[in-house]
Amino acid sequence: MSFPHTMRTIILVAGLLSALVSTAQTNLVTYAGGAGNEVFNDVVQISNGDVLVIGVADALDWLPNNVTVVTLNDPGISNDLGTGRTPFILRLDNTLQHILGVYALPPGAAEDLRYIKTTNEPGTPTGDIYLSGTTEDSNTGGYFIGKLDNNFVNGAPTGFVWVNNVKCSAGEYPKSYQPWDVGSDGKVVYAYGD
Repeated sequence: MSFPHTMRTIILVAGLLSALVSTAQTNLVTYAGGAGNEVFNDVVQISNGDVLVIGVADALDWLPNNVTVVTLNDPGISNDLGTGRTPFILRLDNTLQHILGVYALPPGAAEDLRYIKTTNEPGTPTGDIYLSGTTEDSNTGGYFIGKLDNNFVNGAPTGFVWVNNVKCSAGEYPKSYQPWDVGSDGKVVYAYGD
Protein backbone atom coordinates (compact mmCIF):
# COMPACT_ATOMS: atom_id res chain seq x y z
CA MET A 1 0.00 0.00 0.00
CA SER A 2 1.47 3.39 -0.95
CA PHE A 3 0.77 6.82 0.47
CA PRO A 4 -0.99 9.31 -1.79
CA HIS A 5 1.41 11.81 -3.41
CA THR A 6 0.33 14.66 -1.10
CA MET A 7 0.99 12.61 2.05
CA ARG A 8 4.45 11.60 0.78
CA THR A 9 5.16 15.26 0.03
CA ILE A 10 4.13 16.36 3.54
CA ILE A 11 6.27 13.66 5.13
CA LEU A 12 9.24 14.46 2.86
CA VAL A 13 9.20 18.19 3.51
CA ALA A 14 8.54 17.79 7.23
CA GLY A 15 11.46 15.40 7.51
CA LEU A 16 13.78 17.61 5.49
CA LEU A 17 12.80 20.75 7.38
CA SER A 18 13.28 19.05 10.74
CA ALA A 19 16.73 17.86 9.62
CA LEU A 20 17.69 21.46 8.82
CA VAL A 21 16.74 22.78 12.26
CA SER A 22 19.41 22.51 14.94
CA THR A 23 18.88 20.21 17.89
CA ALA A 24 18.39 23.25 20.15
CA GLN A 25 15.16 24.01 18.27
CA THR A 26 13.47 20.62 18.44
CA ASN A 27 10.00 22.03 19.19
CA LEU A 28 9.65 24.09 16.02
CA VAL A 29 6.49 24.00 13.92
CA THR A 30 6.36 25.89 10.64
CA TYR A 31 3.18 26.40 8.65
CA ALA A 32 2.82 27.64 5.09
CA GLY A 33 -0.01 27.46 2.63
CA GLY A 34 -3.68 28.23 2.56
CA ALA A 35 -6.67 26.21 1.40
CA GLY A 36 -4.72 23.01 0.95
CA ASN A 37 -4.00 23.50 -2.74
CA GLU A 38 -0.27 23.98 -2.20
CA VAL A 39 2.33 21.25 -2.65
CA PHE A 40 5.88 21.49 -1.29
CA ASN A 41 8.17 19.09 -3.15
CA ASP A 42 11.78 19.69 -2.17
CA VAL A 43 13.91 21.77 0.20
CA VAL A 44 17.53 22.87 0.49
CA GLN A 45 19.42 25.08 2.92
CA ILE A 46 21.87 27.44 1.22
CA SER A 47 25.18 28.62 2.65
CA ASN A 48 23.85 31.90 4.09
CA GLY A 49 21.43 29.86 6.24
CA ASP A 50 18.26 30.61 4.25
CA VAL A 51 16.00 27.71 3.33
CA LEU A 52 14.50 27.28 -0.14
CA VAL A 53 11.30 25.24 -0.50
CA ILE A 54 9.94 24.56 -3.98
CA GLY A 55 6.47 23.55 -5.05
CA VAL A 56 3.28 24.65 -6.75
CA ALA A 57 -0.02 26.29 -5.80
CA ASP A 58 -3.30 27.17 -7.48
CA ALA A 59 -2.54 30.79 -6.58
CA LEU A 60 -0.26 32.72 -4.23
CA ASP A 61 -3.03 34.50 -2.30
CA TRP A 62 -2.12 32.58 0.87
CA LEU A 63 1.06 34.62 1.26
CA PRO A 64 1.11 37.50 3.77
CA ASN A 65 0.67 40.93 2.16
CA ASN A 66 4.18 42.06 3.09
CA VAL A 67 5.91 39.21 1.19
CA THR A 68 7.53 40.23 -2.07
CA VAL A 69 6.69 37.99 -5.02
CA VAL A 70 9.16 38.07 -7.93
CA THR A 71 7.99 36.62 -11.24
CA LEU A 72 10.88 34.82 -12.90
CA ASN A 73 11.40 35.55 -16.60
CA ASP A 74 9.82 33.30 -19.21
CA PRO A 75 12.35 30.48 -19.35
CA GLY A 76 11.12 28.71 -22.48
CA ILE A 77 9.46 25.80 -20.72
CA SER A 78 7.10 23.86 -23.02
CA ASN A 79 3.80 23.39 -21.17
CA ASP A 80 0.97 24.09 -23.64
CA LEU A 81 -1.39 21.52 -22.07
CA GLY A 82 -0.82 22.74 -18.52
CA THR A 83 -3.32 23.40 -15.76
CA GLY A 84 -2.40 27.04 -15.04
CA ARG A 85 -0.97 26.46 -11.57
CA THR A 86 1.91 28.59 -10.21
CA PRO A 87 5.28 26.92 -9.52
CA PHE A 88 7.28 28.76 -6.84
CA ILE A 89 10.42 28.96 -4.70
CA LEU A 90 9.60 29.93 -1.11
CA ARG A 91 12.60 31.56 0.60
CA LEU A 92 12.58 31.28 4.41
CA ASP A 93 15.06 32.54 6.99
CA ASN A 94 17.13 30.03 8.95
CA THR A 95 14.54 29.91 11.77
CA LEU A 96 11.87 28.81 9.25
CA GLN A 97 9.57 31.42 10.79
CA HIS A 98 9.82 34.28 8.26
CA ILE A 99 9.15 34.27 4.53
CA LEU A 100 11.88 36.38 2.92
CA GLY A 101 10.35 36.26 -0.55
CA VAL A 102 8.73 34.12 -3.20
CA TYR A 103 10.09 33.57 -6.70
CA ALA A 104 7.43 32.23 -9.04
CA LEU A 105 7.16 31.14 -12.62
CA PRO A 106 4.25 32.70 -14.52
CA PRO A 107 1.02 30.73 -13.94
CA GLY A 108 0.91 27.77 -16.32
CA ALA A 109 4.62 27.92 -17.24
CA ALA A 110 5.09 24.43 -15.74
CA GLU A 111 3.00 22.02 -13.69
CA ASP A 112 5.28 22.31 -10.65
CA LEU A 113 8.82 22.72 -9.42
CA ARG A 114 9.85 19.26 -8.30
CA TYR A 115 13.58 19.09 -7.48
CA ILE A 116 16.25 21.60 -6.52
CA LYS A 117 19.98 20.85 -6.67
CA THR A 118 23.20 22.82 -6.27
CA THR A 119 26.73 22.41 -7.65
CA ASN A 120 28.55 22.90 -4.34
CA GLU A 121 29.84 20.22 -2.04
CA PRO A 122 28.21 20.01 1.42
CA GLY A 123 29.57 22.63 3.81
CA THR A 124 30.91 24.91 1.07
CA PRO A 125 29.39 28.14 -0.28
CA THR A 126 26.32 27.64 -2.44
CA GLY A 127 27.16 27.21 -6.11
CA ASP A 128 24.76 27.34 -9.03
CA ILE A 129 21.14 26.29 -8.47
CA TYR A 130 19.28 23.97 -10.84
CA LEU A 131 15.57 23.14 -10.81
CA SER A 132 13.32 20.64 -12.50
CA GLY A 133 9.56 20.46 -12.87
CA THR A 134 6.80 18.55 -14.60
CA THR A 135 5.43 19.62 -17.99
CA GLU A 136 2.40 18.71 -20.06
CA ASP A 137 3.08 19.56 -23.70
CA SER A 138 1.88 18.06 -26.97
CA ASN A 139 5.42 17.88 -28.38
CA THR A 140 7.93 17.86 -25.54
CA GLY A 141 5.93 16.97 -22.43
CA GLY A 142 7.72 15.30 -19.57
CA TYR A 143 9.85 17.55 -17.40
CA PHE A 144 12.27 20.43 -17.68
CA ILE A 145 15.65 21.15 -16.13
CA GLY A 146 16.86 24.74 -15.78
CA LYS A 147 19.74 26.71 -14.28
CA LEU A 148 18.82 29.83 -12.28
CA ASP A 149 20.69 33.03 -13.11
CA ASN A 150 21.63 33.61 -9.47
CA ASN A 151 21.88 31.54 -6.28
CA PHE A 152 20.23 33.74 -3.56
CA VAL A 153 23.60 34.11 -1.77
CA ASN A 154 25.34 36.25 -4.40
CA GLY A 155 22.05 37.80 -5.50
CA ALA A 156 18.38 37.09 -6.11
CA PRO A 157 17.47 35.25 -9.31
CA THR A 158 15.40 36.92 -12.03
CA GLY A 159 14.99 33.83 -14.19
CA PHE A 160 16.89 31.05 -15.90
CA VAL A 161 20.19 31.06 -17.77
CA TRP A 162 18.89 28.12 -19.79
CA VAL A 163 16.13 25.50 -19.81
CA ASN A 164 16.10 22.04 -21.37
CA ASN A 165 12.70 20.43 -22.06
CA VAL A 166 12.99 16.66 -21.55
CA LYS A 167 10.49 14.59 -23.51
CA CYS A 168 8.96 11.63 -21.64
CA SER A 169 5.78 9.62 -21.93
CA ALA A 170 3.07 9.93 -19.29
CA GLY A 171 3.19 7.22 -16.65
CA GLU A 172 6.71 6.15 -17.55
CA TYR A 173 9.68 6.18 -15.16
CA PRO A 174 11.50 9.30 -16.46
CA LYS A 175 8.41 11.52 -16.26
CA SER A 176 7.27 10.16 -12.90
CA TYR A 177 10.65 10.36 -11.14
CA GLN A 178 12.63 12.99 -13.11
CA PRO A 179 15.97 11.18 -12.72
CA TRP A 180 18.68 13.82 -13.17
CA ASP A 181 21.64 15.27 -11.36
CA VAL A 182 24.23 18.01 -11.73
CA GLY A 183 27.92 17.79 -10.91
CA SER A 184 30.17 20.41 -9.35
CA ASP A 185 31.31 21.28 -12.89
CA GLY A 186 27.74 22.13 -13.95
CA LYS A 187 27.32 19.10 -16.21
CA VAL A 188 23.79 17.73 -16.09
CA VAL A 189 22.87 14.08 -16.69
CA TYR A 190 19.26 12.96 -17.10
CA ALA A 191 17.00 10.18 -18.33
CA TYR A 192 14.32 10.73 -20.97
CA GLY A 193 11.93 8.90 -23.28
CA ASP A 194 9.85 5.83 -22.52
